[in-house]
Amino acid sequence: MANVLCVFENIIATVAVTEKFFRELSEYDKRIAVKYLSVAQVKKRDVEWCDILYMIRPNNAVFARLAKVAHRCGITVAFYLDDDLSMLPEGSPNMPWRKKGLALSAKNVDMIVSPSPYICKRYGDKYGVTKRVIIDTPVPKEEINKHTDGRNDQIKIVYAAGLGHKPLFDKFIRPVLSELSACYSDRVSLTFMGVHPDIHPNDYEMSISFIPPMSLEEYRKTIADENFDIGLAPLVTDEFTKCKYFNKFIEYAMFGIVGLYSNTEPYTFVIKDKENGLLVGDKPEEWLEAIGYAVDHHDVITKCRNGAYDTLKLKFDPKLIMDGFIAEIPELVEPHKNRTMRGNTIGFIKMQYLISRCGDWIYKTIFYFKRGGISEVKEGIKRKINTIRVEKSTMRT
Repeated sequence: MANVLCVFENIIATVAVTEKFFRELSEYDKRIAVKYLSVAQVKKRDVEWCDILYMIRPNNAVFARLAKVAHRCGITVAFYLDDDLSMLPEGSPNMPWRKKGLALSAKNVDMIVSPSPYICKRYGDKYGVTKRVIIDTPVPKEEINKHTDGRNDQIKIVYAAGLGHKPLFDKFIRPVLSELSACYSDRVSLTFMGVHPDIHPNDYEMSISFIPPMSLEEYRKTIADENFDIGLAPLVTDEFTKCKYFNKFIEYAMFGIVGLYSNTEPYTFVIKDKENGLLVGDKPEEWLEAIGYAVDHHDVITKCRNGAYDTLKLKFDPKLIMDGFIAEIPELVEPHKNRTMRGNTIGFIKMQYLISRCGDWIYKTIFYFKRGGISEVKEGIKRKINTIRVEKSTMRT
């Protein structure tokens, strides 16, 4: 039996999904044991226990130090990344020590794992990592809700996204929201899940509602209960976004929601226009046209819903993905080796991590203050409090 230690910083959606994958992987193949810890929780005995150190989004130098310690003990080190954190989009607080930590981590790994072929190639080529594993998110058949063949009398549109996605709403949807409301006021409703743009529902004729951020389990239960018809997924086209994963397609398709996706990578990797979703151009007018088309063409939406369902069944079958993952990383099923670390450098590493977190807070406070004064700082604190609340509700005991 091989022991896998998954290490992360904060419980965000990526971390929750990765945890779910590894727990299901260990149930699927009993030769694999998994432990899941935040970097602040890792102890010497945890490193000694593991055969594979699986670092999730390791953009902090403490991950690089953990990787070096692991290598000295003969432990295989994997680097998992689903966003290119070295090139965050404009408007994001981009701490220079975070970028340096990401680079140091990439230099001290045995393999790069990512759902993005761009990330595997970019980081593999740049840091000389030859082993690159592309992984998709498995979707159990029993978790797919095909939706009903009919639709709600009032078609329910959802925009499910993180708190930081307000600029995308402002760019693509807000300019045509009034026209959308005027044209379809009695035929559609619009719900925002997670993201909360600065609009007032009373300013529009159609029904608009907001659902706050929540844990992954709460999110999935809520989105299933709401029985949405259409989902919006706008995205800009740049080097950062093309390295992202098409999680939104999986989320929407799992619950019978037909997605309207920006006609750009990564969505073009999986979406076939008018077959398992709709691809939309980068102008607000094109989003208005696409939403209207989805509302008016029940036959196309039914076809796309069935197509998305078939895509999940055929390409995201857990057995197919897990067998492929083990085949790519045979270390997962190798016999466990007992290890003993000399000294206890883990405590020192964790102290460095706490210091770096203080630096993060100072940098972000200055960044948001320069961008928008006290009000922007308050908004950043509010987002962090919401994130912590979600993390606490997601944490396993």
